Amino acid sequence: MSRLLKPIGEKKDGFNNIVAVMVAVVSACLAVANIKNGNIAQSAQNEQRAAASSWNQYQAKRLRQFALDMRLQDYAARTSDASYMPPPALVELVERWRAKEIVYRAELKDLATRARAHEKRQKLLSLMDDDFDVAEALLTLTLALLAIAALTRNQAMLGLGMFTGGISIFFAVVAFGGWSSIHPSWVLGVLGV
Repeated sequence: MSRLLKPIGEKKDGFNNIVAVMVAVVSACLAVANIKNGNIAQSAQNEQRAAASSWNQYQAKRLRQFALDMRLQDYAARTSDASYMPPPALVELVERWRAKEIVYRAELKDLATRARAHEKRQKLLSLMDDDFDVAEALLTLTLALLAIAALTRNQAMLGLGMFTGGISIFFAVVAFGGWSSIHPSWVLGVLGV
């Protein structure tokens, strides 16, 4: 009991100082990773919405192009008979349809390119989100291990806490860097995600 009542500064305890510094570093990393993970998840959702919107616009434009193609085919079938002389207003209208069809093709290509770009960005953000999730889980585990180490004064537990802390900080750095080639799929498999 007298050990608990010793005044602060009477004797420096290296073990508890190491644990305290580790807890401070891990807590700061956890806070930053949590905030960034929330932003990444929100951005991934926005990219998913943008991709869906682009594909919806693509489909709507494609339907309009299809209807225009049907009109042009109907016109071609009518004019295949040499005895049919279309009125000048119809000829003018058909020329506008053909010009519009060229515009539709360019717009469709642009919409598909935009949708694919949104999908690609969303996949990258999802990978970053996974990296942050793993980092957060390991940082939380590290805090628990450091708490046990502080209570039991067990150096092996402190070492294990430092090890998991290092791995978790590595995954946080990977996530911040957006290095999708380093993906913790094996960790996610173990966690059942």
